[in-house]
Amino acid sequence: MTHATDLSIDPARLAVEAEQRGFSSLFLTEHTHIPVRPFIRWWGGQPMPEEYKRLHDPIVALAVAAAVTTRIRLGTGVLVLAQREPLATAKQLASLDRLSGGRLVLGVGYGWEADELADHGIAWDQRRPALRESLAAVRTLWHDDESSHSGDRISFGPCWSYPKPVQTPPPVLVGATGTDRTLLDIVRHADGWMPIEGTEPIHQRWRRLCQLATDHGRNPDELSLHVYGSSGDPTALDAHRAAGAAEVVIAVAGTLDDVRRQLDHHARAVTS
Repeated sequence: MTHATDLSIDPARLAVEAEQRGFSSLFLTEHTHIPVRPFIRWWGGQPMPEEYKRLHDPIVALAVAAAVTTRIRLGTGVLVLAQREPLATAKQLASLDRLSGGRLVLGVGYGWEADELADHGIAWDQRRPALRESLAAVRTLWHDDESSHSGDRISFGPCWSYPKPVQTPPPVLVGATGTDRTLLDIVRHADGWMPIEGTEPIHQRWRRLCQLATDHGRNPDELSLHVYGSSGDPTALDAHRAAGAAEVVIAVAGTLDDVRRQLDHHARAVTS
């Protein structure tokens, strides 16, 4: 994964370099904008990291990556789906999946920057139901010949929305802290969990997710664990593998030369 910005490696070049080294996926993150404030509580009173201000739109960047690759899966890590207009977003994502030959992985999150959410008309305490409704609307547009939705925030009458994704449907991962509320959302509405390495006892919470799935009548084998933002430390990778992680998303950033060195290092660590 990377923060693909106007000052870092081009996303198309990144995708080619990653695919050539055998990596299985590329995840790009999203902020539509960063409201101007001198400090932000999420960073312990420190200034917002510069890369958060300069991100490419991930769907556009992944489309560029799709055009120059053939195998690597293309993921959003994560898309703040409720901030986006669902009719256009469903079409963009379906088009990306179809034009890439079925390589989309839709990582979604509730959003953690309250002012950014507010600028999109989403109150902090409504971000969870807002994501659930947005996801339901997008899936309807992906699946139904004649789609419609009537909810608390989203409403559209019967319509045609094509193309449909190649995958039926593309997998949905939720990137969020593993509280029971989040884990229940995953059981009911998603295909996997994408926690950030080092922020919580991931393996313990993964076991809790599997137990909640069983308790609510869902087969835990239908769910997958994707550890996000990993340092790529070999000991950590072994622990994630032993815990049943399907994928570990390693953080890389910087210029072309920087990223090449990081990718080479991580590729050696994975195969050694």
